[in-house]
Amino acid sequence: MNNQPHPSPSSPLPRPAGEVSPSSATEGVFSSSSPLPSSSPIPQPIKEPNQSHLPSALTFFLTRAQRTQILRALKSFDQNRVTALIKALNMNTEIK
Repeated sequence: MNNQPHPSPSSPLPRPAGEVSPSSATEGVFSSSSPLPSSSPIPQPIKEPNQSHLPSALTFFLTRAQRTQILRALKSFDQNRVTALIKALNMNTEIK
């Protein structure tokens, strides 16, 4: 049987040797005595590159039966789904 007294609910639990308490771990990190250096300007964000030529997703939610029918129909145009959809819709694929 353990005869050591139980700590009261308000007293802190003992820490193993070498463990840092949460309050001392951040001590001085967020204090007013260590402000960010004012001599370092905040860098401007990089200008977004032109992404108009990159592909983007087109998503539809279908039942399983609808998906099967659509994929079967697209295969009659082309094995590649993108090419098949463009052909099926009779779209002009030139970049404008």
